[in-house]
Amino acid sequence: MADLPPDEDLIGAPAAEEPSLTRRTISGLQWTYAQTGVNAVLQLAVAAVLARLLTPEAFGLVAIGDLTLRFVNYIARAGIAQAVVQKPDLDERDVRAAFLDSTGLSIVFFGVAWLIAPAAAALFEAPDAVPVLRWMALSLPLYGIGAVADGLLRRDLRFRAVALRDIASYVLGYGIVAMIGAAQGWGVWALVAATLTQTGSKSVLAFIARPHAVRPTIDRAAHRAVLGFGSRVSLISFFEFLGGELDTIAVGRFAGTSALGLYNRAYLIVRLPVYHLTTSLSKVLFPAFSAVQRETERLRSAYLGAVRVTAALVIPTAAGIAAAREEIVRVILGDQWLDAIPVLPWIAVASALGMITHFAALVAEAQAALNRKIVLAISKVVVLAALLAGASLQDELWAYGAALAGAALWVHLGYLLLIGRLLQMPARTPVLAYAPAVLAGAIVAGAISLARLPLVADHVNDVVVLVVEVMVGAIALPLMVRFGPLTAVRDEIGLRLHNAGLTSGSGRRARWARRLVGDPTDR
Repeated sequence: MADLPPDEDLIGAPAAEEPSLTRRTISGLQWTYAQTGVNAVLQLAVAAVLARLLTPEAFGLVAIGDLTLRFVNYIARAGIAQAVVQKPDLDERDVRAAFLDSTGLSIVFFGVAWLIAPAAAALFEAPDAVPVLRWMALSLPLYGIGAVADGLLRRDLRFRAVALRDIASYVLGYGIVAMIGAAQGWGVWALVAATLTQTGSKSVLAFIARPHAVRPTIDRAAHRAVLGFGSRVSLISFFEFLGGELDTIAVGRFAGTSALGLYNRAYLIVRLPVYHLTTSLSKVLFPAFSAVQRETERLRSAYLGAVRVTAALVIPTAAGIAAAREEIVRVILGDQWLDAIPVLPWIAVASALGMITHFAALVAEAQAALNRKIVLAISKVVVLAALLAGASLQDELWAYGAALAGAALWVHLGYLLLIGRLLQMPARTPVLAYAPAVLAGAIVAGAISLARLPLVADHVNDVVVLVVEVMVGAIALPLMVRFGPLTAVRDEIGLRLHNAGLTSGSGRRARWARRLVGDPTDR
């Protein structure tokens, strides 16, 4: 706890100076993680059902469409939502300019996506992807009309509204439309309809929750203010997208549509819990980081705290997924997806590294250190391309996952050096922050592996084995927090809640907070 003075709040500020920001941040975390839990359960349930109603080829076609649209989307979005969140002083002219830019660009790039659909399908040698991609391209303008409202909700730290909107849109899109369509034999079009329904409803609900001025403006200064920051964020996001999706491109191009479907589902299984655990935190912390962007000490404290907590969640989770990979695939996806098993551990390693690195990227973005982020993003593309070229010679799905993990390690090391410069600390400091989580992850994975051995030897049902593995992991991780290498994380959370005034009093929230982390004043 040496990095956190005892009188500092959740994001590193003295508690007495800025309690409203602290409480709004904590409230945002509560609602965002509530949404994460609900969405994770829903997505696992939907994935399990759809995997049995649809073929790997259907998921492969949608993956091609999604990949192509993301290629276009990072340019179409132009970082406008992030600019709305980050801009220190935002007025109505900026909002009107942002809405015009977002809507206009999304319509233009809908046309671009429509035109390049045949070329994208030819790249993957999948002509059936052309109509799929063209219909999915409608999601670009559907997102564009709601981007500014979404940014304003996040800027205001109104994460209750964001959480309820995201849950409702997912239920409508995938819980209703996709399920009905798949059951009725729509095939790949069930997934296309779900994508459009979810995107459109998210934008509508965002605007209802946070209406704003939509009258166009030609104020050049306002457009420059939005696009000046946003365009560089978009460029970084584009290269990060390339670095994050080159593996998917390589699998689809060299291994085929069916293999891409397998890889896509394996990626989903790992990324679903790991991604939600981290992005839930990052959605709240980016506005908080931006609020203290000029105060190095507070920002450093906030960053290290985020890394400790995130690593304690993500690394043991990824390790547990790797240890239970066979039962996860058999139970969630079914026997037709068994070829996805060998790639899961590599994707788990890459995901854990990527999620921890993500917070360093957030700090760099909050401080507008965008040129350095561009260099790192480009370097990842180059390194990953070289590793994937070697993987294509192996003709094994796991090799693509190994290439992804290697590139994630490269970028992580680069961000350690960058964050050291930005926050004026040695590069080893963040490593020491998450090192206990690595040990905890090894212990959790070992416990799961030991528990499954006798069950597998006795040919126990896969569902029972998976339930036991989940229970072992669910018990082992809290023990690591209470008695093992993660006790510092418990103290970290406890002190921040205490300084925010959330462990004092006799209310239900205070009692639960003390039960979770104890009383920091006793330690």
